[in-house]
Amino acid sequence: MNTYRSHACGSCQLRPAAVVFLLLALGACGYAPGHDEVRWASLIQLIADPENYDRQVVTVAGVLRLDSEATTLYFSEADARYGIPANGVWLRLDAGQKEDFRFLAGRFVMLKGRFSARHHGPSDLYRGSIGEIEDIMHLPTDPRFQHSMDTNKEICCDASDRDEPQHVSLLQLITAPETFGGKTVVVVGFLSLEFEGTALFLHEVDFANGLTKNGVWLSLEAGSIEEYRVLDGKYVIVEGRFDQRFKGHLNLFSGTVTDITRIES
Repeated sequence: MNTYRSHACGSCQLRPAAVVFLLLALGACGYAPGHDEVRWASLIQLIADPENYDRQVVTVAGVLRLDSEATTLYFSEADARYGIPANGVWLRLDAGQKEDFRFLAGRFVMLKGRFSARHHGPSDLYRGSIGEIEDIMHLPTDPRFQHSMDTNKEICCDASDRDEPQHVSLLQLITAPETFGGKTVVVVGFLSLEFEGTALFLHEVDFANGLTKNGVWLSLEAGSIEEYRVLDGKYVIVEGRFDQRFKGHLNLFSGTVTDITRIES
């Protein structure tokens, strides 16, 4: 018999006290006191620093995608819609759990489970996975996460580091820029080719609201900008060398991708 439980808020509005109650409920259920400390984490933290949470029981929120192609918790609705694995973690759910939680697909949810930095889902596409999931709860609104960026550290850029392109997410470049300085990266984001705003944003909403710190500058010559003009305003794949020291026009961005070899949808 399937003993897993699912919950939905429906049209209810969660007050701050109710959210606290949900967190306490998630922290209390499923694990005996004293066995594991439940850590509240954002998906940004899990994606940017997976080793720090390896084998830890975490409570985390995101958008649930649950279909034949993916069983994943994504950072945002756009990530879930476009299936960007670098911006999500794989969920290790059995067939019974998938049926129990299917009605929550496409919604913002909160769940608790054990995070693994070593299990990366199908084809090793994800930054980690969450198993031992006992509860998934619906959240009526998008939880917004705050994170700090260390932009003062510099590393030497060695051209030899460019031999093997690394598939990374913009979240990784933004939150851990020094890790990827001088490296050739392949990254997905929303492309803007505006004057003094040639950049790759995390999402379209970041571009629309001028959230430049949620993006990286793209170092392109005028001829290249015209070549890629047809892709303006679309989600694209960019390959190039990441420079965490140069932050684009007026230092508004979280780094720069230079020596760009491809931009494609």
